[in-house]
Amino acid sequence: VYPPIRLGRAPCDPGAGDRGPHAPEFHKLSLRQATDAVSYELFVARRYLRSKQRSGFLSAISFIAVGGVILGVASLVIMLSVTNGFSGEVKNRLIGMTAHVSVGRFHGTPIDRPDTLLSHVAAVPGVRGVAPIVEGKLIIATDREKMDGVVVWGIDPETFHHVSDLPDHLQYEPGQFHFDPKEGEKYPGIVVGASLANRLRVGLGDRVYLLSLLQEKPLEEVLMDGLRPRLHPFIVTDLFASGMYYYDDTFAFISIDEARRVLTIDGVSAIHVRLGDLDDAMGVHRKLEGDFGYPYQISDWTQQFPELFHWMELEKVVIFI
Repeated sequence: VYPPIRLGRAPCDPGAGDRGPHAPEFHKLSLRQATDAVSYELFVARRYLRSKQRSGFLSAISFIAVGGVILGVASLVIMLSVTNGFSGEVKNRLIGMTAHVSVGRFHGTPIDRPDTLLSHVAAVPGVRGVAPIVEGKLIIATDREKMDGVVVWGIDPETFHHVSDLPDHLQYEPGQFHFDPKEGEKYPGIVVGASLANRLRVGLGDRVYLLSLLQEKPLEEVLMDGLRPRLHPFIVTDLFASGMYYYDDTFAFISIDEARRVLTIDGVSAIHVRLGDLDDAMGVHRKLEGDFGYPYQISDWTQQFPELFHWMELEKVVIFI
């Protein structure tokens, strides 16, 4: 236990000789005593915890209380760190697979002459990459009589890797999609999610069919003759495993020209935009809305999976409480 520190005047003061023989001087204080004087809280805590004038029971209670505070704070810090890490990983996976900002048209109407639009969007400050997308929901079938629904994206391999991390998750040829027919094959390629391929029991080199119910005939003829789905054969050229079940179990990718042929549309369904900084999404969103207006529809990553992001923020609040 250290004696109380009494502050006096420095020896160089004119009145130093009036302090008396017992007045302490600064130059006689130890370094540890000086540290205690500076750190008042540490000094008080040390005096209290090391006091010998308390019973053993009170001393034990003090150490238990301090230990409980340390344990509680450490637990809170660890849990919040784990939650923040999990939320960041999920967000990066989800947003990495799709667009930071998307430009489409209301009611799903295709965008005609997208080249001008692509050039305009690419020139917006903060935009790092743009790519056209043709999207449709079809039925996928196999020679083994397996059948399931699938979301088909028609993409341009030369530009798609600028707006998505998905090419890096290809299992056989990571880096870029390849849809050209293999040597000796006459059918174009298709890339299927690993979970979907497992359910359909198909693998690399197997043949699958996209079934389209779209008809170019008038409705009266369709009602008279019935719906006759068109079969479009493809060869599986690769599989992807993004680690996100939503994508791996639902999506398939073909070339943008094949998508236009299968879905019988001109133009593109949307333009996907990748930003250099996610925080610029709202600013780019407002900029494009002001530039294009109706009938174009602009959306950003904050509007995708809103329930999931809300749940993760709510989880942080609950853990903190």
